[in-house]
Amino acid sequence: MDPGSVSGDEISGVACSSTTREIEMTIRSNH
Repeated sequence: MDPGSVSGDEISGVACSSTTREIEMTIRSNH
């Protein structure tokens, strides 16, 4: 496996996690 693709997946996972948290925070603040 390419180390670049692995770190790319890790970065994508972190980005997805932070985005999900932002969405959850927005939904909670809207209610």
